[in-house]
Amino acid sequence: MRKAKEEDRDVPWQRVVRAGGFLSYEAPRNQEALLSEEGVSFVFGDCVDLQQHQWAK
Repeated sequence: MRKAKEEDRDVPWQRVVRAGGFLSYEAPRNQEALLSEEGVSFVFGDCVDLQQHQWAK
């Protein structure tokens, strides 16, 4: 996501989390704030609640 082309900057980068629901290394507080605005809940303080929010195929 960090290497997305300038014209692709409208990609919702905050929705991409690491394995286990962990936030990015580079901007975790910003990512957490954006996800919270979207109604995403967290467990263990700063991990996305994947039971509730994980995409299912």
